[in-house]
Amino acid sequence: MNVVWAATALETGWFSGIERRSNVQDLEAHIKALGTGLGQGYLEIRRPDGDLPYLALGFKGDHAVLHLFDNSGGVALRVGDDSAAPSTEVEVVIMDELYAFTADRTVHGSCLGHRSRLHPDRDAW
Repeated sequence: MNVVWAATALETGWFSGIERRSNVQDLEAHIKALGTGLGQGYLEIRRPDGDLPYLALGFKGDHAVLHLFDNSGGVALRVGDDSAAPSTEVEVVIMDELYAFTADRTVHGSCLGHRSRLHPDRDAW
């Protein structure tokens, strides 16, 4: 399966809007490299036949926030995975800025290394 994505650049630590086309394994490798090298990052992922992002992922340290977009441009935040108390605020990177989210909307950063989490069950949105 191929995807089109733009992400935080490993070299600069800044979000690059330049899209890349690759297989999911190359995307996963970039996510893992961001986690290992910078400890944070932001990605926008779309289907090759789509015009809008399908999924946006922002993360810092042990926390990540997933945004799912629909075809009309609407967006939903993924429900958290109870990895932190729901009222706890955590910061994640969105593009190049840190934003605070309550933990009821964050997932544990360990999900970044597992392909199945890139294709979550829609009931959790």
